Amino acid sequence: MPTELTEQQQTAVEIRDVSIALSAGAGCGKTHVLTERFLSHLDPENADAPQPTELHQLIAITFTDAAAREMRTRIREKCRERLQAAPAEHKHYWLTLLRAIEAARVSTIHAFCSSLLRDHAVAAKLDPLFGVLEQGAADVLLSETIDDVLREKLAAQDNDTLELASEYGLARVKNQIAELLPHRHEAAFHDWLSKTPDEAVTAWHACYDGEAFRSSLREIAAKAPIAEMLRLLHAITPKKDIFIVAKANLLDLLPRLVDGSITASQVGTIREQARVQGLCTAKDWPSVDAFEKYKNACKAVRDAIDRHALQPFDESIARETARLGLALLRLTNDVVQAYEARKAAEGKLDFNDLLANARRLLTDPTHAAIRQHLSSQLSLVLVDEFQDTNPLQVEVVNALSGGVQSDRLFLVGDIKQSIYRFNGARPEVFRKLRDEVTDRGRLPLTKNFRSQPAILNFVNALFVEAFGDEYEPLRPNRSQTTEQPAVEFLWAITPEKYGNHKGAVLEARREEARWIARRLRAIVDSDDERPIIDEATGQPRPAQLGDIAILLRALSDIQVYEEALRAYELDYYLVGGRAFYAQQEIFDVLNLLRAVASPADEISLAGALRSPFFALADETLFWLFKTAGGNLNAGLLANVLPAELSLEEGAKTAAAAETLRQLRGQKDHLAIAELLSEAIARTGYDATLLAEFLGERKLANLHKLL
Repeated sequence: MPTELTEQQQTAVEIRDVSIALSAGAGCGKTHVLTERFLSHLDPENADAPQPTELHQLIAITFTDAAAREMRTRIREKCRERLQAAPAEHKHYWLTLLRAIEAARVSTIHAFCSSLLRDHAVAAKLDPLFGVLEQGAADVLLSETIDDVLREKLAAQDNDTLELASEYGLARVKNQIAELLPHRHEAAFHDWLSKTPDEAVTAWHACYDGEAFRSSLREIAAKAPIAEMLRLLHAITPKKDIFIVAKANLLDLLPRLVDGSITASQVGTIREQARVQGLCTAKDWPSVDAFEKYKNACKAVRDAIDRHALQPFDESIARETARLGLALLRLTNDVVQAYEARKAAEGKLDFNDLLANARRLLTDPTHAAIRQHLSSQLSLVLVDEFQDTNPLQVEVVNALSGGVQSDRLFLVGDIKQSIYRFNGARPEVFRKLRDEVTDRGRLPLTKNFRSQPAILNFVNALFVEAFGDEYEPLRPNRSQTTEQPAVEFLWAITPEKYGNHKGAVLEARREEARWIARRLRAIVDSDDERPIIDEATGQPRPAQLGDIAILLRALSDIQVYEEALRAYELDYYLVGGRAFYAQQEIFDVLNLLRAVASPADEISLAGALRSPFFALADETLFWLFKTAGGNLNAGLLANVLPAELSLEEGAKTAAAAETLRQLRGQKDHLAIAELLSEAIARTGYDATLLAEFLGERKLANLHKLL
């Protein structure tokens, strides 16, 4: 066993007779543990196994293809290390294993399900040559299908569609359908299709009185200072009869609120009697301080009840909501049927289809022989990032491994790092499964190798209250090398004149961005503020722009921060997600492609003509639009240009018109990348970008898009 494993890591690698649920904090070496656990089953020197596991008996499921590649690379590197260190009698074994690593079953769960279904295509009633729609292609096909179904329904004057469109608007209906579609493989989706509004209301009312009420009690108990109130009440002997009754009621009901054994009317009793007005004064308490504490605690209890207590269930409102909701479900099902037909015509499955078909193959009693065969060939299933799995993925994993009751499941997750709730991930599933694992298999991984102690102390202090007793503090593995404090709070004080309207919020955001840019400018201009420990020399040096990262919760207002950084001459680049597609140069290309594809898209044409592709002045666009009777495209392609244009603008306009004619003539014969290359060659757009601020980055984005 390698000596570089920590005690926690070694425990996770060595325990064999139970399933493992490893709660792995950020930067605590979970991939290292997964790699070592995987290889430990293959090690011929492992004293716990009479013989090593065969490679095909191990399955490692990662969340992304990149994570699968990283894990496979690490396994290969560690395998090579073992080959070099192995005694002579085992060198051939490790060499053979090293050559076979590419065949290791290390993949995303979708890739695993695809392979499983191809191996058992006949049983799964699938064409073994089925294609797989990548998520982007599936999203496009779904969006097109929703649009087509809505158009067909509206043309046919379908009552459900007309009523939903009238109530919510078509854009919102489309979004609601998109939110329901990921649940199409769940039994509840199909069960509710046959329900009536009255049946739905009955089920909702039962849920409202049951789980919803219990949930509201948990929220109140978590937010209200109940322990403080009880402590204060126990310490006083009331003299007034009304206060004596209130104390008795509160001492009885507050603990019952905490354990959930209370009715809605009793919550109202707490709300009524958790007060001082009319019940007591400062004279009734041992001190003014005790009275003030009790008064503040009462107010906090009332506020928690007001915020989280349920209002009475309104059946009339619920029935109308149920009627519209079931109409939406029926419409969504029509979209599902059309989507399934389109995929079938193309011989394709999407990612959810892979999961649903794999689950059916693994759970259907008619395929028991297949499941038993797979089970006999399986030694261990390792699953990374389990906090981001959705219920369908969990069912597949459990069916494959036998669940946490077996000794063949190794789960790694951290509910604090869940980021895919929008995609159906339910981090509470990891918490639930971890609770079902035996004590020996419920393991932590808390020694952090990434951050300095001061940062971890801050993180622990910030999150311990939010997560309560289940929070596992991160412990530093490295010493503090930079100066403290390691955390600064930068409060951007926004004037009250901004108010709360949308424009005011944006202005406040600009103020915050300016503060950040100003602070960063001060740091990089200073020789001794916030020094960085150079990795090469181990010595402190001034901070540089490359040492700084700005993390944003969302990129919807990214242009505000870009403007501030440019204003303070701070060079930067954007990384990740949709940020690439939010860049102006990408919008320029999109506008050009839209204008080429559709002469009727006047907005995109205006954007393309104003962009560095053609650089026409706004006044030029005005005259083209005006002289053609309100049609920009017609004005641009007219035989005679407006007399109001200067010679320079006239020449640019003529060149733009000729370029668009050429591109429209070629659009059905060239690939998009070739069409864009032609546009760039004709306009010199790439050279123009280089002359702009951050020109090299913009040009790199253009090349990336191509």
